[in-house]
Amino acid sequence: MFYIHFQNGRAIEQIEVNSQGAVFLSEDQLSKGESKLFEHSLSDLELDRNDFITKDEFYLVWNNQ
Repeated sequence: MFYIHFQNGRAIEQIEVNSQGAVFLSEDQLSKGESKLFEHSLSDLELDRNDFITKDEFYLVWNNQ
């Protein structure tokens, strides 16, 4: 599962959650292990309304890394 924070259409922060835990990526850390910060535009994704979370929900996880 991925949570991506977009700014001006591009990913600036990403949380990747898998069976081994969570990986936190940002413009300061573009990759870690096999994980890479999303390189495409927000407009490249086919998203449904249910695919979104609030900024507060994102930072609740981000700030507890």
